Amino acid sequence: MRRFVIVLCWGAWALSACGHAAKPRPYAAPDAETLMTALRERQDAVRALNLQTKTTSWLGGDRIKATVLMLVERSGRLRFEAEVSLKGTVAALTTDGAGGFALLDMERNVFREGPACPQNVASLVRIPLPPEAIAAILLGDAPVGPGARVVGLDWDAEVGAERLEMTSPSPDGRSQRLRVLMRKSSLGFDVLGVEGAAKDAHGRPGWWRVRYEGVTRHEGIAFPETIRFAEPGASFDDGVEIKVRDRRINPDIAAESFKLSPPPGALLEHVGCGAPLMTTP
Repeated sequence: MRRFVIVLCWGAWALSACGHAAKPRPYAAPDAETLMTALRERQDAVRALNLQTKTTSWLGGDRIKATVLMLVERSGRLRFEAEVSLKGTVAALTTDGAGGFALLDMERNVFREGPACPQNVASLVRIPLPPEAIAAILLGDAPVGPGARVVGLDWDAEVGAERLEMTSPSPDGRSQRLRVLMRKSSLGFDVLGVEGAAKDAHGRPGWWRVRYEGVTRHEGIAFPETIRFAEPGASFDDGVEIKVRDRRINPDIAAESFKLSPPPGALLEHVGCGAPLMTTP
C-alpha cells in the first residue's frame, strides 16, 4: 500500500508540479498595447491613497509587526507612521518627492534626515526601492515610467497571468527591467504583481517580487487587500506583508504632510546611503 501511495504522489507531482498545475490561458492572447493601455489608465485613475495597514516584516531575520498609517502619492511622496499596541505612534518617516528623507524615532528621540535612497526609505517599511517604486506598489500597480519599452509578452502558466516584460527609466536615470503580471477580468486587465531585476547585497542577480492578493474593487478599480514583497532569491515568507485595513482613494493631501521637523531635545543625525540592500543591474 505504501508503494502505491508513493507512485500516486510521484504521478501527481509530474502532472501538477506538486500542486502548482499549469494554468492555460482561458482567452485569446492580448497584444502588448492592450495591456499597456490598461496599466496607464489605472495609473491615471489612482494618484494617491490614504491607507491604514497591518504591516509585518521578516527582512534581516527580525520579525517586526505594527499598524502603519500611510499617505502615498504617485510622485514618490510618502508618509509612514508606525503604531504599536500600548505605545501609540513610535516612528514616522517621510519622503518629500524631491530627494529628501526624514525619520523620527520617538522611542529613542532621534531625528534622522538625508537622501531618499532605497536604504533610507526602507528604514520603516523594509522595501529597499526608490520612493516612486514604493508608491506605485502601494497604489496597486507597477513603477512603469513614461519612457517604458516593451521587450516581451508571454503567459505565466504557474500564476495564470500575462507577463509583460519591459525596460523603464528608473529615478536615477538608469534603465530598469520589469515584469508586470496582469490577468483579464470582466472590466479589463488587473495587475496581479510586478517583478524587477536586481542584485542582492552579495551581488547575486535575481528579481525582487511583489504579489497582490485578495483583489477587490472600489469605484470600479481593482485594489489588493494584501501586498507581499520578497527580495531577490528570497521567499515571500521572509519578506514584507502589508494587509490593508482601510483605504481612501485620491484624497487631498497637504504638502506639509510629507515633511517632518525634529522635536525639541531630539538627537539630530544626518545619514548617507551606506551599503545598498540590493542594486539594479
